[in-house]
Parts: sequence; structure tokens; C-alpha cells
Amino acid sequence: MLHDKNFVITSDKSWSDSDVGDAQSMAVEMSRYNRVLYVNPPQDILQLMKGSVDGDFRSSIWRGPNLAIKRISHSLWIMEPPIITAPVNKISYDSVFDVLNKKNNRKLSRAIFWAMNELGFEEIIHINDNDVFGSFYLKEILMPKLSVYYKRTDESKFNYIDNQINRLEKVLIRKSDVIITNSDAYAVRFRDHNLNSFSVGHGVDFSNVYLDYSVKNKLRSIPGPVIGYAGGLDVRHMSPDLIFKLAVSRPDYSIVLVGSEDNIFKKHSLHLLPNVYFIKEDRKDKYLSYITYFDVCIYPVAVNSITNMEYHSKIDEYLYVGKPVVSADMPAMNHFYEHIYLASDSNNFIALVDKALHEFRDTVMRQSRVELAKSHSWENCVERIHYLIDLILRESYPGDRLDVYEESMIYS
Repeated sequence: MLHDKNFVITSDKSWSDSDVGDAQSMAVEMSRYNRVLYVNPPQDILQLMKGSVDGDFRSSIWRGPNLAIKRISHSLWIMEPPIITAPVNKISYDSVFDVLNKKNNRKLSRAIFWAMNELGFEEIIHINDNDVFGSFYLKEILMPKLSVYYKRTDESKFNYIDNQINRLEKVLIRKSDVIITNSDAYAVRFRDHNLNSFSVGHGVDFSNVYLDYSVKNKLRSIPGPVIGYAGGLDVRHMSPDLIFKLAVSRPDYSIVLVGSEDNIFKKHSLHLLPNVYFIKEDRKDKYLSYITYFDVCIYPVAVNSITNMEYHSKIDEYLYVGKPVVSADMPAMNHFYEHIYLASDSNNFIALVDKALHEFRDTVMRQSRVELAKSHSWENCVERIHYLIDLILRESYPGDRLDVYEESMIYS
């Protein structure tokens, strides 16, 4: 475990108190033993013109640079960079994009150097959280002791194809000292560009879980057994046809689907079946409350290139309350295969739901599921990250460094 190091985390997502993201959870855990500066992405001129600056702290930075740093805990700070950058996302000409993006990176670097000086940071470890554009040149400018690219699965970007991201991310992967990701599939793919690419799994935070027992009122009139799913209902990730086949084949089961639907789900024939119950719930923090009343949890995931890249933290939610889980089988389920039922096809899925119903009261299996979910904590995830960083700092890690990065490579 690393201690007393200085970490600078740059991210494509701003720090939020309402929607805690992966990098934010990672920063909090790292700050237990190290000093951490979390840098929000800077505002560009278009965002300012649209009036997207929000919150007292976010607007106060313009009244003086000393207000740009906010202390969160004893050894954790966040910085709102007091700079305005040029918007580059829509620029299609590579040479123009690179000139403006490098200027943006230099502006951000000056703000980071100023913050480091204010906080007494000298030698740093830089973690780039999914920020391909804004942190592309920071290795060369900040010259950290170690440069880490953290690639997390982000469903909002799966269908967003950007030539600049495709062009620059390969170079960013090549030149970073180590790549960490929460996806086994990403780790395998990235080893084509950097042998020091590792999956560290995913952190799940159950520390602030609360159960709202009032949701029982919404389930009171639904007959058992209850086969449930709680989460987003969109066809990119979930298969309505698989749920439909289960509901038709087992009319004596109540299929309860909690969450928000996309337009395809809303128009699906599932709504015509008497044993299928839709409960609209926009608050993700209430999902666990519903799950506690399910007899069997299903994960009718649509197996495709999108879902096979993800870490399926929904399974951790199910396991945390000890419920038996039936999911479609796919390589991305490797983290859970000994603790859940994995179906090879729709008929097998139905048969495994039947089997799961017969063991949902098994206390031994229930406890093993709970323990697995707890092991997927941010504490354990960050411990793995620290272990890899420590190996690399001591130069006793697997793999060899690739060729030294040359700026001309971004044009290849």
C-alpha cells in the first residue's frame, strides 16, 4: 500500500456531491493514505456563453484564484481551474485541433502547477481519468513520476464515435506508463498498444446504503414468486424479448421491472402481459430497497459489443442483499461466475430461474454472495491500483516499456 504520495487526478467529469462517480470514489479512497488533488475539467468559452457555470463555488473562481481550491478532507482537495479553454470537440482538422488542444493543455498545466505549489506538492503521480483531450499532453508538461491512464467503461460514450478520440487515445495508451481499467475486455485490447495494461475490477460503495421500506407498498398487491430487475430499461443493454419469453413461459411468476424505460421498452408487448409489472423509479439509490423484496433477481442483458466491455456493477447490487441471480452468459461476467447462474440461451435462462427459486433461502449461498459483493469495494480496488503503481515505481512489473512517445505519432 502506497503512503504519503502526491496524486493529481484529472478527469473528464466534474466532482459532484449528488452523483458520485468512479474517479471521485477512487480519489476519496486514495486520500486515506496519500495527498490527492482532484482537478475538474475546465470551462470552455462556449460553456460560459451558454451559462452552464453552476454553483457558488464554481462561479467564485472568477473572483480570485485562491478560491479555485476547495478542501474536502484532511488530504483531499478539488480544484476548479480558473481558466477558459478553447472548444475543440467539433474540430475535424487534425492540425488545427492539435494546436488548440495543446494550448488548452498548457493552460490547465499552469493552473495545476499553481495548485501544486499552494499545496506543497512536489513529485506527483498523475492519474488521467478518461480525459483523452484535456489531459493528452500532461505527461510531457507536468513530468510526473508516473503517468497512469484510467479507462473506465462509460455507457454514454459507447455510441459516440469521434475521430479525434479514436486517433488520440491510441497514442495516449502507448505513452502512459500504465493503463488501468475496470473492464477485462479493455485490458486485453489495450495490450496491443501497451503491455502494461491491467484490469483492476470495479469499486462499489455500499457505505451509505439505506433501505426505504416504504417501497413495499408498491409491491404489496403483486403475487409471488417475484422475479425482479431494478435498473435502466434500454435495448442497448437489456433484452425485452428475453424477459417476454420468461413471462410467457412462466405465467405463475410475477415479473417486476423497476426503473426508467426507453421508447422501445415502452412500446414492447411486455406491457400486454398480466404477470409483468412496471414500476417507474428514477432514483437509483432506491433500487436496493426494491431488490430486497425480490425472490430471484434477473439480469436479462443483451449480449453485444457494448455490454461485453462493461463491468456489470448491477450484479454486485443483487449479491449485496444475498439474492440468487440469473444472467445471460458472457465473458464480462467472469468476476461473478461462481456465484450467479449464467444462461447460455433463453431456454436455459428460464430453467435457471426455476432452479434459483428452489435455493433462494439457502443461507450459506446467501452469505457467500454477500461476501463477494463486499470484496468488490473501492478499498480493495484502490489497493490493487496501489500495488501496480508500487511495482512500476520499483521497476519490477510485468511487460516492457514501449517506444518513447513522439509527438509526430499523433498524425499516424
